[in-house]
Amino acid sequence: MVPPHVLLIEDETLDIELIREGLLAVRPDLTLTVTRRGVRGLERAQREHPDLILLDLALPDLNGLNVLTALKASSWTRYIPVLVLTNHAQEDTIWRSYHEYASAVLVKPTKTADFLNLLRTTCAFWFSAAALQGRLPSGCRPA
Repeated sequence: MVPPHVLLIEDETLDIELIREGLLAVRPDLTLTVTRRGVRGLERAQREHPDLILLDLALPDLNGLNVLTALKASSWTRYIPVLVLTNHAQEDTIWRSYHEYASAVLVKPTKTADFLNLLRTTCAFWFSAAALQGRLPSGCRPA
């Protein structure tokens, strides 16, 4: 089995380290690519075609919802599962994320242990129970 490739689009250093720790606890063999800007995240997603994208909504250059919309509009990235990360449990933000085809919306807990547990549980699901949509047969990808 090929180790999964995860693209993390997140600008907060502490969150990046917690997410890295949580992901590696579930899959120590995974490849994690980190970018702190939405534009760079879009470029890397197009170029690298990761198996899973973790997308923070509060980015310094673009609104995360705009990044999500662009990812889902592109024939190269629309089938990659995108898990949206947010600090706020605002219902309208959650609904807008799902309206833009987010695979899941994760509200970041304030306690480190809770955040790590959320990451482990969520990623264990995406890495084992769910078929990674990014691993489509070549006939299902754009030519």
